[in-house]
Amino acid sequence: MKKTTLASLIIAAVAFVLFGVSIAFIKWDSAAFDATPSEMITCIIAFAAILCAFIIFEIVCEKKNKVLMILPVIGVIVLAIIFSTIITANINYNQIEVLDFIAPTTNMTVFSFLLFVTFIVSLILYFLKGYKWTAIVSITYLTILLIYVFNYSVGLFFGGDNKLTACTCGGTILALIALAVYFIDPFTNGVETKAEVKEETSTAETIKEEKVSEEVEEEKAE
Repeated sequence: MKKTTLASLIIAAVAFVLFGVSIAFIKWDSAAFDATPSEMITCIIAFAAILCAFIIFEIVCEKKNKVLMILPVIGVIVLAIIFSTIITANINYNQIEVLDFIAPTTNMTVFSFLLFVTFIVSLILYFLKGYKWTAIVSITYLTILLIYVFNYSVGLFFGGDNKLTACTCGGTILALIALAVYFIDPFTNGVETKAEVKEETSTAETIKEEKVSEEVEEEKAE
């Protein structure tokens, strides 16, 4: 198993554990004044499930059917955006407009929509063709989203006043880091993308054909 894959798996597993632990802090009594919002409960359970799927898919699809990885990857991104929206809305941050600028929310801009579409297209091309530039696009988008989530949840995470929010914020941050590490793979030493392998194979075949042609011509000349 590649080092980047292993690192991504470990980080995703820690994120999964954090969301699993956060379930213990959910206040289920809907009649209570401090009851956990139902949309947050749904998001936590969905996040735990999609992270589990990400880990399983990463192990199973590492060498075969890698294109299937696009499903849990998109799932993590969408849930990170939804969770960020819930957190910023519930804690009354006015900076929610920042998320509207970079992600498809209810108040999204044309730019945020195009940015997200570009990200999705880059994902598809990455898993189908393995181009390095698509990995760069994915890492850039993940980094922007990661900075946003970290910037507006770091106080909650380290403050510890709300253990549920701290665990879920930490899990979201780690989930995004796990994806970023996953897309670093094409840039690690000794790792080649599908496009590069195909190009090298084609070059090797061309050289072989040229050598065979030269040998045939030499035999004819003799």
